[in-house]
Amino acid sequence: AFFDTPSAEVTPAELADALGELANMVGGNLKALLPDGCRLSLPSVEPGAGPPPTDAWAFRSGGSSLWVSVRTKTAG
Repeated sequence: AFFDTPSAEVTPAELADALGELANMVGGNLKALLPDGCRLSLPSVEPGAGPPPTDAWAFRSGGSSLWVSVRTKTAG
């Protein structure tokens, strides 16, 4: 629906682009709830079938999973 294209025709690069844009929109809304001084980086999309991060939330649809993880960047 994001590309107005049948899902079978969406390329992996387009899918990663769409997920990154959705993460960016969600992050922008989340940032509005954070105290002053907090910053968010741009999202990264890491496709793969490896084990999910231990600090992730899972979303499942149509037999597929999407794992979302928010990490804290340490100084250095």
